[in-house]
Parts: sequence; structure tokens; C-alpha cells
Amino acid sequence: MSEERETPRRHSGLWLLDNLLQEETDASQDVEDALFDAVTHLPTLHLLLTRIHASLLERDQVGLLSVHLSPLVPLEDLFGWETFDEVVRLVARILDDLKDECLRDGDTLAELSMSGNAFVFVLSPPRYRSTVTYQDLNLLRGRVAAALHEHVAREFSPELAQQFQAHVGCVVVEREPGVEFRRLIVRALDRAYNDGFQQRERERQERARDLERVIQERNIRTVYQPVADVQEEKILAYEAFSRGPEGPFERPEYMFEIAYEANLLWQLERRCRVGALAGTRSLPLGSMLFVNIDPESVFDPELARLTDMTELHGRVVFEITERARIKDYPRFRRAIDRLRSVGFRVAIDDMGSAYSGLRLIAEVKPDFVKLDMNITRNVREDDVARELVGTIQRFSDRVDIPLIVEGVETPEDLHLLRTLGVRYVQGYLFARPDPSFASVDFAHRLRDQVEDLHHVVAVIAVAVIGLVEHALIRRQRFRNAAEQL
Repeated sequence: MSEERETPRRHSGLWLLDNLLQEETDASQDVEDALFDAVTHLPTLHLLLTRIHASLLERDQVGLLSVHLSPLVPLEDLFGWETFDEVVRLVARILDDLKDECLRDGDTLAELSMSGNAFVFVLSPPRYRSTVTYQDLNLLRGRVAAALHEHVAREFSPELAQQFQAHVGCVVVEREPGVEFRRLIVRALDRAYNDGFQQRERERQERARDLERVIQERNIRTVYQPVADVQEEKILAYEAFSRGPEGPFERPEYMFEIAYEANLLWQLERRCRVGALAGTRSLPLGSMLFVNIDPESVFDPELARLTDMTELHGRVVFEITERARIKDYPRFRRAIDRLRSVGFRVAIDDMGSAYSGLRLIAEVKPDFVKLDMNITRNVREDDVARELVGTIQRFSDRVDIPLIVEGVETPEDLHLLRTLGVRYVQGYLFARPDPSFASVDFAHRLRDQVEDLHHVVAVIAVAVIGLVEHALIRRQRFRNAAEQL
């Protein structure tokens, strides 16, 4: 696969600075508006010029950290200026907090651009040396970038945090006699901006090398989670999940994100697939094995080598986890047909999310469909989600494609899903992913469901009896009062 990598445009986000510095503040403009941003209340570049100029006169150099936030510009078009301003305010507050966490009291944060996507830290001189080096700033850059990522993951919505990218650059500004001060600062900020993108590329290459090492060293383990048939009270199948070594690669979504970025998808999926299928020697009789596969990987010639696994004929289900749009459906359908011709089955994962939509089901005509767990988790509180699950279940019954509902975690969820006709479920209620093929105590799990239901009914009954008794007492009081009159 190939992908286009982002190439920063020269002066992107900062090209306004030269014009900004050239502008004269209107005499009637309020001083507060001229020196502080109206949204973030951070100092603007106008206010910091004096600070930078003084540092250069005193020490002949000053350190700058730039922070450029890539995805913020389209937010205003997508969600409106109110949401955009709220995101900019949140980012500014996070950066101001980072100044206290990672930097020093004398360091200053300012907003560089009117679009709210560029900020700069002006750093205090070193405590114990007369000069600051790029190596010093690089260490600070790493601390700021890591802390920013942690704050964003904690304080942003998952959708926004997933798309959020910050490029932290650093530069040492040296006083250059004969160079006009404003031009010197513009050039320095442009270098810091480009340094941030270069650092991003270095980090991307390092992540790719780390993933290659994980694949080559076969440092990927497999865990299995049962898919339960609550009607027959037996295990229909197990789904295989891949886990990398301890750290970020332990999360499969991170591993595959890097694999896409580094063009290592086939290599990673091959290693995961080998690990998953290696466990089939102890797969319980009568159970199937669901193995995740990216749509792009159905064209991997390595799949042809699995055709001699006759003992697994009809028991391996390739679960299509569509992370990217399928561009050529006829070609994709032919690849799926080849897999079926040698005994493999096909499932569509996470129906209702990303690209796993109705067209994919119509084109592939899968043997199983799995419902996105984000829909399942709202089924008790959300009338629309509940109706949607019921509608999909009726559809699967009519076209004879079994529906598997993921993310079932509580007896209440299971009870409601069963009232909607759901037969196959998967989730923590039955078992967490485990290196072994875990059994399920259906009598215990379903008894808990019944007992919880009985408890709810009992609580409601007690409440109703209390209300009735209260109403009877009040009625008797009214009667007594009427008789006295």
C-alpha cells in the first residue's frame, strides 16, 4: 500500500506573522484587545516582542518552543465558531498548565496566529549556564509534547483526541547584528515550525522501527474471548485478539495505526494471524474461531498458504475490520469468494461504525454480522439505539445472517437484548479475553440475570405497595375528617 504523507507548506500558520508585525495598532483600538487574544486571553506576539528583544540584548540569545495544532482549522467549518473557540480556549488552558508542570515561572506563553492553532513559549535563560543549546530545548520539547498528549487524551472527547496532532518545535534565536529584529523573529518562528514537522517525521520513523522489531521478534501474543449462544447455552466461537509487548503496542488499535502509517499492515496481520491460528490445536470441538482481517489483507498471497488446513474446514471465520474505505468492490468480492472456496467463512465487524455499512453487507453477504459495541452500550438508555438493535436483529433473521452483539457487560443488557430476539452475544459479562479458550458457566450467568430481574421486580413491588398503603392512609384520614364535620 502507499499513502501520501503530509508535507508542511512553508510558513503555514505563520505566514501571517510578518504582516501581523507590520501592522500598526489603530489609535482607537482598546489596548487590552491589542495585547491579549480575545478568545484565550493569552499575550499576543505584540506583547512578547519586548520580552524577546530584551533577552536578546541581555544574553544575545533566547530559546523558543513552538506548538502547532494541525486539525483545529477545519473545526470551525464543521462545527461552527462557538465549538472552535471552545477548543482553542481548552488548548490554551492546557498549554498554560503545562508551563507550570514542565517549564519555569519566568517562561512565557503567547498565541501566535489569529486562527488559534499556533502558540509559542519564550523560555527563561538557563540557571547555571550562560548559553542555551538545541539539546536543552529538545529535552524540554519531549516533556511538553508528552504532557500535552496526556492532557488531550484526558480532557478532550475521544473523537477529537483521536484526530488531535500537535507538532512541537524548538529553536535557539541568536542576535544577528545588521538583521532587522522583526525579520529575525519571523525567521526563527518559521524554523521552529519546520523543526516541529521534522520531529514528527523522526518520531514516525522511530515508531515504524519499533513495530518492525516487534514483528520480527514475534513479540505478539494472542488472547481469546468467547461468543455465547444464550439460546442453546453453549459457546458458538472464540474471537482472537492480538496484543503487543507491554506499553503502547499492547493496544491493537495503536499497533495497526502505526502499521498503516509505516506500510507494515500485511506483515503485522501475518504475524497476528499465525499466532491466532496456532491456538486452534486446542480449540474446543464444535466451536469456530474468528480472526480479524483488514480488507486490504484479503489480497495478501500468504492467505493461499492456509488452504491445507483441512482440519479447520468451516471453523475459521475471517472477521473484516474495515478501517478504510473499500475502493474496488468487485475485486474485493472476488478475493472473498476465493477464501470461501477453500472453506473459510466471513463476518463483518462493527456494523454501524466507520465504513462497515449496508453496502458492505450487500456486497459480501457475510456469514455473520457483528454489531458495534458503542450502540450496544446505549441500548438501555437510548430508545433509538434499542429500536436500531431490534431492527437489525429482525433484518438478520429475515436474510439468515446471524447477528452477534458485542459489548454485553451487565445482566440488564443481556435481558433487554434477549427480549429483542438477540441470540449471540459477546462481552465481559461472559469472559474477558484470555490466553486460553475459557469456558462459560451459563447456568451461573443466566441465573444471575434472572435473580437480578427478580430483584428489580421485588423493589418495584415494594415501592408500589408503599404507595398504595400511603394512599389508603390518606383516604382514611379524609374520611375521618369528613365525619367530624
